[in-house]
Amino acid sequence: MGKKKVLPRELAMAYFDTYYPKIYGEKCWEQMRVALTRRKKKYCALVNNYANSQDTVVELISDHQAYDMFTVTGNPMKV
Repeated sequence: MGKKKVLPRELAMAYFDTYYPKIYGEKCWEQMRVALTRRKKKYCALVNNYANSQDTVVELISDHQAYDMFTVTGNPMKV
């Protein structure tokens, strides 16, 4: 029998489930996962840490009604 092909979505979810609870906390990640896996479209931006990330985050929050997930979850980003 052939090896079952792992879909990119499944591989990504396995990664997220491994690492994101450590970043956001178990309870918060469970809630975020449910929200992210619903069928409604969602958009996100990942800010490059090597860029001027603080100014970018401030602009996204003030001009584009975005949320800083590290602030929302109460887990500040560890650099």
